[in-house]
Amino acid sequence: MNRLFDLLELIVDNLGAILLGVASVITAIDKKSQSSDPTKDDD
Repeated sequence: MNRLFDLLELIVDNLGAILLGVASVITAIDKKSQSSDPTKDDD
């Protein structure tokens, strides 16, 4: 059980970096998909 709390603490400590990484990946994918198909338009 203690190991779970250690993992949780590690995740919380690194949450900012994790979210920043996820956001940059999403942004990169979004830009890539937009540039590859400019005719496609989403609702």
